Amino acid sequence: MSGEIKTTTDHEEIQRWATERGGSPARIYNPFNSPGDTSELRIDFLHEKYNDDVREVSWEEFFDMFDRQRMVLVYQTETEGGKVSRFGRIVKPEGVEQALIE
Repeated sequence: MSGEIKTTTDHEEIQRWATERGGSPARIYNPFNSPGDTSELRIDFLHEKYNDDVREVSWEEFFDMFDRQRMVLVYQTETEGGKVSRFGRIVKPEGVEQALIE
Protein backbone atom coordinates (compact mmCIF):
# COMPACT_ATOMS: atom_id res chain seq x y z
CA MET A 1 0.00 0.00 0.00
CA SER A 2 1.46 3.33 -1.05
CA GLY A 3 2.04 5.78 1.79
CA GLU A 4 1.63 3.15 4.50
CA ILE A 5 3.39 3.92 7.78
CA LYS A 6 5.13 1.01 9.50
CA THR A 7 6.97 0.42 12.76
CA THR A 8 9.84 -1.93 13.52
CA THR A 9 12.58 -2.77 15.98
CA ASP A 10 14.20 -5.33 13.64
CA HIS A 11 17.85 -4.40 13.10
CA GLU A 12 18.10 -5.91 9.61
CA GLU A 13 14.92 -4.19 8.44
CA ILE A 14 16.08 -0.81 9.80
CA GLN A 15 19.53 -1.09 8.27
CA ARG A 16 18.13 -2.22 4.90
CA TRP A 17 15.54 0.60 4.82
CA ALA A 18 18.18 3.23 5.66
CA THR A 19 20.94 2.03 3.32
CA GLU A 20 18.54 1.60 0.37
CA ARG A 21 17.82 5.33 0.73
CA GLY A 22 21.42 6.44 1.25
CA GLY A 23 21.08 6.87 5.00
CA SER A 24 23.59 6.08 7.70
CA PRO A 25 23.39 5.73 11.49
CA ALA A 26 24.13 8.91 13.41
CA ARG A 27 23.92 10.63 16.76
CA ILE A 28 23.30 14.25 17.64
CA TYR A 29 25.96 15.47 20.04
CA ASN A 30 24.57 18.22 22.25
CA PRO A 31 26.20 19.22 25.53
CA PHE A 32 22.76 20.23 26.87
CA ASN A 33 21.22 16.76 26.34
CA SER A 34 21.02 14.57 29.38
CA PRO A 35 22.88 11.24 29.12
CA GLY A 36 20.87 8.75 27.09
CA ASP A 37 18.62 11.43 25.58
CA THR A 38 16.55 9.61 22.96
CA SER A 39 16.75 12.54 20.56
CA GLU A 40 20.39 11.59 19.98
CA LEU A 41 19.72 8.80 17.46
CA ARG A 42 19.11 9.57 13.79
CA ILE A 43 19.26 8.07 10.34
CA ASP A 44 21.29 10.72 8.52
CA PHE A 45 20.50 11.31 4.85
CA LEU A 46 22.34 14.63 4.58
CA HIS A 47 25.66 13.17 5.74
CA GLU A 48 26.41 15.89 8.23
CA LYS A 49 26.37 18.69 5.63
CA TYR A 50 24.23 21.11 7.59
CA ASN A 51 24.80 20.28 11.24
CA ASP A 52 28.20 19.90 12.88
CA ASP A 53 26.56 18.16 15.84
CA VAL A 54 25.46 15.20 13.68
CA ARG A 55 28.10 12.49 13.73
CA GLU A 56 28.04 9.16 11.97
CA VAL A 57 28.31 6.10 14.22
CA SER A 58 28.65 2.41 13.48
CA TRP A 59 25.54 0.30 13.11
CA GLU A 60 26.74 -1.61 16.18
CA GLU A 61 26.81 1.56 18.33
CA PHE A 62 23.50 2.71 16.86
CA PHE A 63 21.71 -0.56 17.64
CA ASP A 64 23.29 -0.78 21.09
CA MET A 65 21.73 2.58 21.99
CA PHE A 66 18.51 1.73 20.11
CA ASP A 67 18.03 -1.45 22.14
CA ARG A 68 19.16 0.01 25.46
CA GLN A 69 16.67 2.85 25.10
CA ARG A 70 13.95 0.50 23.79
CA MET A 71 13.34 2.53 20.65
CA VAL A 72 11.12 1.95 17.60
CA LEU A 73 11.56 3.13 14.02
CA VAL A 74 8.40 4.65 12.54
CA TYR A 75 8.91 4.73 8.78
CA GLN A 76 7.38 4.83 5.34
CA THR A 77 8.63 2.89 2.32
CA GLU A 78 6.75 4.90 -0.32
CA THR A 79 5.00 8.25 -0.47
CA GLU A 80 1.31 8.48 -1.29
CA GLY A 81 2.41 9.08 -4.89
CA GLY A 82 4.45 5.87 -4.99
CA LYS A 83 7.91 7.45 -4.76
CA VAL A 84 10.60 6.20 -2.40
CA SER A 85 10.11 7.77 1.03
CA ARG A 86 12.80 8.76 3.52
CA PHE A 87 10.31 9.46 6.28
CA GLY A 88 11.60 7.82 9.43
CA ARG A 89 11.51 8.74 13.11
CA ILE A 90 13.19 6.98 15.99
CA VAL A 91 10.94 7.16 19.03
CA LYS A 92 10.04 5.40 22.24
CA PRO A 93 7.01 3.10 21.88
CA GLU A 94 4.75 5.63 23.58
CA GLY A 95 5.80 8.22 20.95
CA VAL A 96 4.67 6.19 17.92
CA GLU A 97 1.23 7.75 17.72
CA GLN A 98 2.65 11.29 17.85
CA ALA A 99 5.22 10.44 15.14
CA LEU A 100 2.38 9.30 12.88
CA ILE A 101 0.66 12.68 12.94
CA GLU A 102 3.72 14.92 12.63
